[in-house]
Amino acid sequence: MNKIYSTLIFILFLTTLFGQTSSDCPNEICLETLHFDSVRLNSSIPLMLKDQELINLLGLPDSTVVENEWNCGNYINSEETVKILYYGKSKFMSSKGTSLLYVLNLEGGRFTFDFNNIKLTKGTSKTDLQEIFPNALNSLNKKHQSYNKNGIMKVKMLQTPVGEPDGSGWLFRFNGEIIKEIELWWMIC
Repeated sequence: MNKIYSTLIFILFLTTLFGQTSSDCPNEICLETLHFDSVRLNSSIPLMLKDQELINLLGLPDSTVVENEWNCGNYINSEETVKILYYGKSKFMSSKGTSLLYVLNLEGGRFTFDFNNIKLTKGTSKTDLQEIFPNALNSLNKKHQSYNKNGIMKVKMLQTPVGEPDGSGWLFRFNGEIIKEIELWWMIC
């Protein structure tokens, strides 16, 4: 019992000395997790769908660009080449007839990012995110993570099949206090 008590006192001392609390979120362990399959665009559009379904729902893309820079394969399959379909500043990657949301730009107001009865829109602010992603926002504010040094907030992402998050996540970029865009970042290498 004395040893446990001494250990607890030592941990309390270190926490006080370095100002570290669990809400400081110094690493990804305490970041919130959002499951890929729970997210929809505009309340009903899945993030991954057939190219033709995407076109039926959103119309033809504003432009299409071919990228050959996916050294480990793209987020859809092992192909190194993908087409990027632009809808305004939002990007869907397309490979072998399947499209996947890659970057969602909220500034134009065309899209919403919906999950668990929550809707992130053009005017969603950091203050609005405080209740939804308190650890990720706190990590952003304190610049604990390397990506936070660029003003990017990360939320972990779980994929199907469900397993441990492996560094994959949602990267939230801001214009001042307002969400500008959300990027899907998958660990593929």
